[in-house]
Amino acid sequence: MQHNDNKTQWQIEEASNYTHPLDVQLFADRPMFEILGDVRSKQVLDIGCGNGFLLLKLRQNEAIATGLDNSSEMVIQAKHRFENRVCVATADYLPIKSNIYNVAICSLTINNFPSADITKRAFQEAFRILIPGGLFVVSLPHPHTLETRTRFRWTNWENGQTQDNLVPGEGFRRQIMGNNGEMISIVNYYWPKQTLINFAQRVGFILDRIVESTASDDEIKKYSKDLEPVFSKTPFFLVASFVKPSN
Repeated sequence: MQHNDNKTQWQIEEASNYTHPLDVQLFADRPMFEILGDVRSKQVLDIGCGNGFLLLKLRQNEAIATGLDNSSEMVIQAKHRFENRVCVATADYLPIKSNIYNVAICSLTINNFPSADITKRAFQEAFRILIPGGLFVVSLPHPHTLETRTRFRWTNWENGQTQDNLVPGEGFRRQIMGNNGEMISIVNYYWPKQTLINFAQRVGFILDRIVESTASDDEIKKYSKDLEPVFSKTPFFLVASFVKPSN
């Protein structure tokens, strides 16, 4: 939750009770944790930790988890759970020594970075704080399926914008579902998949894998009130992992 002033009111209203909606849990969080695997006793940094929703899951998996977020409202709530293991900071300037963490995650945060400089710097900082062989996993709303609408989120195109004419770093308005079921308007920024891969590789990361999950038939049936059939055909989240070389 970085670098997005339009989200301030949302942060204040949602900070205390924010949880990830079902679509995020199934198609962003689940693949991320599958990539992470066994995190027991590993040093894990959650960049853009919000109120600590994923930090809690990491702790439950016995990781030594630390978080940071640029929203003081979110950090206050996270500190209620984790005390001094959370601080206010931005992804492009991490107040952390180099070569410390086994793993860093960045969940639904990169889509809030409004410039290439910030996005590049965030990858550079993640690379710096990881040990050799460390893993960096990011998730974001899928940048190539913005035209498709679900009950959880959709795009409000403005000024002739379309999926096809967006340029990297361009802002566009999204409606996302809040905890109370009401839709909230925010601005996201367009970072295509290959652009993000290029940023990562330029700072030294090696691409590990890309995951673009869709719903199984069983999930469509199980969550029929929440998951429309389009979830079985369209990936609404992109999860990517990168490795810092060991040598």
